[in-house]
Amino acid sequence: MKEIFMIAGGPSLKGFDWNRLANKDCFAINRSYEVVPNAKFIYFADWDFFDRHKAGLLAHTGQICTGYAANLCKRRIEHPDVLEFKLTGADGLDKVSPGIRHGRNGGYASINAAYHLGYRRIYLLGYDMGRVEGQTHWHNGHPRIDPESIYVTMMKHYANFAQPLKDAGVEVFNLNPDSKLKVFPFMDEYQAIGDKRPPPKVQLDI
Repeated sequence: MKEIFMIAGGPSLKGFDWNRLANKDCFAINRSYEVVPNAKFIYFADWDFFDRHKAGLLAHTGQICTGYAANLCKRRIEHPDVLEFKLTGADGLDKVSPGIRHGRNGGYASINAAYHLGYRRIYLLGYDMGRVEGQTHWHNGHPRIDPESIYVTMMKHYANFAQPLKDAGVEVFNLNPDSKLKVFPFMDEYQAIGDKRPPPKVQLDI
């Protein structure tokens, strides 16, 4: 079964050792492409992201992906190196390529894209759906700070996503046990990646 690691922007990934994913198929979402040079795919949702990151995206070896909606005031990228999926609605799973459902969230849309790319086991990293110690992302410099209410809206869409994925034979595992996204089963990240858990730090009393 083809498996892939979806790497979102949640703050739980601060300090993550990206080398652990060196031999894995990875789908980098937004700025995750900067730290995962081996990512096979990159997905961005905001049209101006391509303008701001064009040089870095085109220098990456992964396939760049995005979505477009013909009925919205959203321009198409129309670049030969960008694979554009058609956004066909918010909820569910679109099984007919190039259509994808977006869930008002790039992480959601990229899961539907991964389905079209043949992946049937999907591991989620950085799908936190909330702030961690006041932080919204593992990186700095995010141009927009979303209110907490946006995560509630996103999770309502994910609630309508889990069963269609299961019905389509797609296994999805959330690797962050502290994530607020509860519709997918949790799996230990070391089990999913297949590496050894580091020994606990020993605190010496001096």
